[in-house]
Amino acid sequence: MKKEVGKEKVLFFLFVGVLCVFVFLTFFNNIPVVAGDYVKWGNGPYYYNCSTCAECNNATINASAGDTIFLNATIFLNYPMGPNCININYKSNIIFDCQNYWITNNTWVAGISLAYTNNSQIKNCNLSLFSSGINMNHSNNNTFTNIITTYSKFDGLNLLRSYNNTFTDITSAYNSHSGIHLNLSSSNSFTNLNLNNNLYSGIHLNLSSSNSFTSVNSSNNTYGIVLVGSSQNNMTNSHLEDNNYGFFFYDSYNNLFYNNYFNNTHNYYSYNMNPLQYNFFNITKTLAENIIGGDYLGGNFWGTLNNTGFSQNCTDDDNDGICDEPYNINDTTFDYLALNMSAIPILPCVESWTCGSWGTCNISGYQTRTCSDGNSCGTIVDRPALVQSCTYEGSTGSSSGTTGGSSGGSSTGGSSGSTSGVSGTEGIGTTVTEDVNQITPEQPVEVHLDDSQIYLTKMSINVLESVQSISVTVTKVNVLEDANLKIGLPQGQFYQAFQIETQGTENSNIANVTIEFKVNKVWLENQNGSTESIGLFRRPDTSSQWNSLTTVYERADDTYYYFTSFSPGFSTFAVFFNACEGAECEEKSPVSIWTYIIIFAAILVIIVSFIIFRKFKKK
Repeated sequence: MKKEVGKEKVLFFLFVGVLCVFVFLTFFNNIPVVAGDYVKWGNGPYYYNCSTCAECNNATINASAGDTIFLNATIFLNYPMGPNCININYKSNIIFDCQNYWITNNTWVAGISLAYTNNSQIKNCNLSLFSSGINMNHSNNNTFTNIITTYSKFDGLNLLRSYNNTFTDITSAYNSHSGIHLNLSSSNSFTNLNLNNNLYSGIHLNLSSSNSFTSVNSSNNTYGIVLVGSSQNNMTNSHLEDNNYGFFFYDSYNNLFYNNYFNNTHNYYSYNMNPLQYNFFNITKTLAENIIGGDYLGGNFWGTLNNTGFSQNCTDDDNDGICDEPYNINDTTFDYLALNMSAIPILPCVESWTCGSWGTCNISGYQTRTCSDGNSCGTIVDRPALVQSCTYEGSTGSSSGTTGGSSGGSSTGGSSGSTSGVSGTEGIGTTVTEDVNQITPEQPVEVHLDDSQIYLTKMSINVLESVQSISVTVTKVNVLEDANLKIGLPQGQFYQAFQIETQGTENSNIANVTIEFKVNKVWLENQNGSTESIGLFRRPDTSSQWNSLTTVYERADDTYYYFTSFSPGFSTFAVFFNACEGAECEEKSPVSIWTYIIIFAAILVIIVSFIIFRKFKKK
């Protein structure tokens, strides 16, 4: 009888142990995962904490789409030269939140650097004494909110070949060369900017077009805004005041400036004859409050510090707040609806702040919000708090967006084979040619390809100098049989190769090219390949080695996986991958340290149960 009772107890303990393991793995695994110098929280998206440049860089390297990185301490660097503090490179859909901490250093590097990073958010960051507070290179569709940069040796924000980014609530001030510098960067949006007391300019555009600026306060600079070779930009609802020169144009056309307040020592700097021709300074007269409180939108307010400006002295017989006569800016260019302020008293600007709702409480116990001044005074005397403490209660969710991967190679050859889809040895010699009528440095040109034999689908081409027309020819080649190309092939399985050539411009004029290609899903799966193992390689010429290019997995449809790679020019390219073996083919996910603790506890329960069972058995 005792033995039977003991067996029942043993079975009970075994059941409890197994149940503990099952319940934990199913419901309670959303706890911190210790991973080096940072902490992941939950199953994804992950939340990282960092308090030094090294920790933040470690977090950005490991972050995936949907993850958030929190800076939770002030960083002060005390070396005169060195690397950028924080590098966010080749990432998509991540969030970096400084939580209004300062990052400062007396150095010739950048505080935060982005390279080939897309669809991400940078917010609540304060940066001082860097060469550039934020430096961007080939980074698109990102969002920047509540950023302060001061005392930058060059530019507060520097953009190179970066498109469709959004900047809101940005301050870039105090002895920087330029508050914001755009070089070959187009279609960016800027709202609520404070660009004051910079040595050269508040905004500098070089070969950058189709950017928009709204509610800008650019004051006490040498130039409020500089445009060089930049067209189709627009500025509205902005104050350019107390600068030596309000704006400077050189070889820039079809720009639109309206409903702005110009009040500078000189509102315009003339570099050559008729530099403002084909630019526009007013819209159609429209019933709406203008920047000085009048009843109509139209042109701009033109004042000077000694009160001799056109808007300060023009007549307004019909009292509509619009000057009776057009303002002749430089004999060829006019503001036909310049604003008149003779009947409007000059009142001190009163801040009128409105704030959004508080954000989610983060892992550090803080939450933030954004506030905007409806009157765009350019001061923050009465600005409400942007950060407050809170109680963190944990967060769960699922990641979204794309994930990336790249593969490198050594010098062994691969073999070809195909069970589904068009592979490397089929259709050799197939050629596709596409013509481009015009391409300029200001705007990259996309070339789309559609051929069943060639799996290169799209190219985005950037040039250094404008060309009127070029043609791009893509030819499918077999690198396994070509005596010149097969030398030093990358390690792994060969998929497809193609040669890209241009006519109408030299390859040296190609600044860079983004290449999109596809891989047949069934073929890759039959070869035990994965999206993480796919890589594009380039051989610049027959005397060069095969170089691994950064390759990012973008998306999938029913038939293909799509990848993007970045190349400095055209030449011969080959797609390779490494087949996985055994356990390598299984998808891996981070395992919490608590998982091991609970499993150990369950095993311990089983062992104790076994001891009790042996004890009762002896009795």
